[in-house]
Amino acid sequence: MTIKRILRVVLLKDILDALFVGLKCCFKKPVTKRLGNIERPDNFRQCFSMNPQKCVGCKTCSRICPSNALQIISPGQYTFNKEKCTYCGLCQRHCPMNAISFTCAERKQDG
Repeated sequence: MTIKRILRVVLLKDILDALFVGLKCCFKKPVTKRLGNIERPDNFRQCFSMNPQKCVGCKTCSRICPSNALQIISPGQYTFNKEKCTYCGLCQRHCPMNAISFTCAERKQDG
């Protein structure tokens, strides 16, 4: 047997193994399950607010944000993507000027 033939046989076996694993996973139930509507506690942080007068534009909050939901353009100007935010509070915790806060204001207005 030549080296090329051996490599073809080995690669074919690897490809077939990968296809088998993929097909096996297609017919399994998902590991995660949908939780539906979850009742959140009253102190749940869901409303982001920034005080533009306190912001100095250091961009610490932008760098620390794990989901890149907050971008500082200039001191006091920012963009915030509510859909990306995980509400972890890291930006609030690391802001040296305490310009960022999370409140429950939206929840109280809805209910």
